[in-house]
Amino acid sequence: MGFLENADLELLSKRDPNDSVFEVFLKMVVQAVYSLNANGDMDLKQRSSHIKKLLQMAVPVSPVPFSRTSPPSPHALSMLVNRFSAMAVALHLDPTPANVKFRIGQARRCVSFKGADDNSRVACVYGMMYFAMIVRHHGVPGGLEEVLGWLGEMADVLMDEYKEGEGVGRRVATTTTLIQLLIGSVRRVIETQSLEKGRTRVEYPDPALLDGPWVTRVFNPRTDLVTINQTGVEIRMLVQSFLDARLKALPQAQPPPPPPVVHSIESQESQDEYDKMFLDLDDAELLAALGEGPEIVVVTDLKAKEDALCKVLDKSITPAVYRLVCKHLGENEGVRTRDNHAEIVDEWIDCWVGCANVLVQNSHKDWGLYMKLGHQSWEKIIDSSWRRRVGLRFNLTLLRLDPGAYSKLKDEFIGVLLVGFLSCKTTIEHEFASVVFSLDGLQHPLLRGFPFAPLPGSKKFEITQGEYDTARVQLIESRCSSLMRRVHPDRGCSCFLERSCVSPR
Repeated sequence: MGFLENADLELLSKRDPNDSVFEVFLKMVVQAVYSLNANGDMDLKQRSSHIKKLLQMAVPVSPVPFSRTSPPSPHALSMLVNRFSAMAVALHLDPTPANVKFRIGQARRCVSFKGADDNSRVACVYGMMYFAMIVRHHGVPGGLEEVLGWLGEMADVLMDEYKEGEGVGRRVATTTTLIQLLIGSVRRVIETQSLEKGRTRVEYPDPALLDGPWVTRVFNPRTDLVTINQTGVEIRMLVQSFLDARLKALPQAQPPPPPPVVHSIESQESQDEYDKMFLDLDDAELLAALGEGPEIVVVTDLKAKEDALCKVLDKSITPAVYRLVCKHLGENEGVRTRDNHAEIVDEWIDCWVGCANVLVQNSHKDWGLYMKLGHQSWEKIIDSSWRRRVGLRFNLTLLRLDPGAYSKLKDEFIGVLLVGFLSCKTTIEHEFASVVFSLDGLQHPLLRGFPFAPLPGSKKFEITQGEYDTARVQLIESRCSSLMRRVHPDRGCSCFLERSCVSPR
């Protein structure tokens, strides 16, 4: 139905000339239930009884006789689609845990997914997705767990079939497409937080959406499924959509301005405040200040979800994403020359660093580990410019996600910044410089006197690529000269270093 396809409940109250007869009927049922709910003269028990009778009349429940050996015609397939549509409407009109369990059971009995034809399987995937969206919209306790049980069954069936056909080509292409569709459906559930158009609702997704065979079995290194381009794209987009939704849902603390200019010892206390980009969900003072009100419930719920997500990420997702980062970095020269290859690699690096960021923020890991893994992933790249570009992306994403890491790993980031000045062709160097300058305030000894300024009335730097390119040669010459005068009085050595720094490589 249109209201599900467009994630808009208002469409249930609007006439559409393209509606089928059954869709018109369901809309009439919806309006009847709305009228019953608005009837103040009817007591709750009586109203509930009338609504149940309406839904019993509206929802077909008999199984459909579809199978791989006896597939439905396009017209007959509408029987299954209509059943799922009616059940989805019934879920919306009665969003209670008991009804969710009842309707999911009905849906699973409509057709055997294991024996179903491909078109019926597609209908099942969409039905599951729409049920999950409705359950999430209404926040039905335990409702998503019921839907994920159905999702897990479908994922296991498809993964078993893929494993059986792997290497012999039997139905592998079709099964792969269905797996990709299944993964994409979970991503849409994550991205659809409300079925009310125009309403902005920010909610931390349930980590269970990443903890099932649709993720763990796809990422399993014993299968080559995730190395198939579109499957890899779908699973990465799924993980990234969860990370993005999580980031929006976390309570953020206002970042402090860069520390004041000092010419002796830099103020470590000021820099340490960058660690507090997000509220510490374990902070005893914060929990005490919140007391016993609804705020403490929210914080406790967030903490529980963070812990659950860390387990999921650490167990299977982060190591698998790292393997795929290494795979893309190890591709041959022919692949690297494609126009979108750098963009693809960036997306995988962003996803991996995003997973690592969750573990670091929750004190399960530290950035030192991922710095080491990062170097291991790109140190074997022969092309020095590509190697620098990959390392630059890793560090840029890290600082964007966790500005607090700057004070702890300042020398690492300054080193990356200075090496970036040597690039023959600049790409994202100006973006990294903007982030570093914003965090440092140009107070590091090697950054003082740089010809850049923050935005008017702000501490934030936004350097364009043109500005960066214009200034970098002059900066290389002046910094190398200054450095060598401090380190070695031999002018000949200094001249040699300056020439080597500015020479294209």
